[in-house]
Amino acid sequence: MVKAIFFSQPTMGHTNAMLTIACRLKEEGHDVLFGVPSIGNSFKRHNNKLPEIIKTSMNIPKKIQANGIQYLKIKAPTKVVLKSALLPLTSGFIETQYAINVFTDGLYEYAMTIEEIVLREKPDVLVTDFTFIPPYLVGEKYNIPCIPIYHSGLPFGGDGVPPLGTGLPIEEQWGRKAEFYSRIMEITNRILNRRVLKASYKMDLSNPPIINLKTPYSRWANILLTAKETEAPRMINSDNTFFVGPCFALSRNDVNTKFEYDRLNADMKKIYVSLGTVFNNKPNVFKKILAGISKSNYQIIVSAGGAYNELIKESFSENVMIYKSVPQLEVLRCVDLVISHGGNNTINEALMAGKPILVMPVGGEQADNASKIEFLQVGSRVDISNFTSDEIVEKVDSLLSESLYGINVKKVSEILNNTDGVGTSARLIAWIADNKSPAVLVDKIPRTIFKNA
Repeated sequence: MVKAIFFSQPTMGHTNAMLTIACRLKEEGHDVLFGVPSIGNSFKRHNNKLPEIIKTSMNIPKKIQANGIQYLKIKAPTKVVLKSALLPLTSGFIETQYAINVFTDGLYEYAMTIEEIVLREKPDVLVTDFTFIPPYLVGEKYNIPCIPIYHSGLPFGGDGVPPLGTGLPIEEQWGRKAEFYSRIMEITNRILNRRVLKASYKMDLSNPPIINLKTPYSRWANILLTAKETEAPRMINSDNTFFVGPCFALSRNDVNTKFEYDRLNADMKKIYVSLGTVFNNKPNVFKKILAGISKSNYQIIVSAGGAYNELIKESFSENVMIYKSVPQLEVLRCVDLVISHGGNNTINEALMAGKPILVMPVGGEQADNASKIEFLQVGSRVDISNFTSDEIVEKVDSLLSESLYGINVKKVSEILNNTDGVGTSARLIAWIADNKSPAVLVDKIPRTIFKNA
């Protein structure tokens, strides 16, 4: 039995995938703890005025505890909380760069708290979100293996791959715009390395690591929750980077939403509409989507989130089913197409279920995922700030009628279903913890670890 401590950024998408791995380790008899930054009580008193991204993060401790895993509170530095509150005001490439800036701030403050936890709990291994670097610094100080989890291959570059966060098409000419984006990314990376060096100096870390978010940085192992065959042609020169496939929350105890399966019409094509768990309070966007497709011969299932209370006041036709939330994995098996914001988890879940996707990026990595979907020819994209109801109908009709999308999404689904992201991740983590040694691929080339490999 090993003792593992997980650390994640306070976002639902990143926490959910890592929580699934943590649950598997716990099921296998290992001792598992989970730390996530949280805001102070002074901020919680103003809950109604907090941005949705911070409100959502406040529910994460309950999700962890609901699965019988000990939650470790890590107080977020005030400057990080305040900067996080401004994140919803940004968009596109600027949002991505600002998010990296926020997620990599407060390294020393976080590291001091994590160091106390590590000295008290004496773990065999640390597992961290790739953007949450303090656990890696603490691990290096005490020679404790630390394994970053990457939720997609998006951070890594390659021939024809545009800069992270730009949403530019893959394998096309981008002109001077890409050069500008690349320069900004280099500035962001220099800021990160200055922060790492400063924190390392304060921690008396004799050999500070050089961290570049565009390349895997752990000397122990780097786990990517995707398949190499379903990514853009990314260049990763690392002999300890493992593509393990998506990690889905099939057995988490906090997933308890209900759905009326008996209302599904077997004679109608079904469309699932979701804009994610954070920036989903967009009733006007939902209304515009539904204005067109609700009049077609489709049955529509809407996971409305923050827009639910307003949408249920509308008089939609009987073929529209509106919920605050749904058991997404189960619902995806029942539908024919997905309209999504393009978050990593929804993209992976839809592709694994073999469903074409119409992506409407809201922010973050979602525009890059839209580019990936178009590159793989398993879906299409729409500009969420500038679209018409007729455009949605045309895109949906095309995705459901053209055989190319169905053929390609079936191929991708078969690849992803031949992976076991949760099991492979758990085995890698336990092996490294037991052996206190880096995991290295025999052929020294990053590749997908398939079932029974």
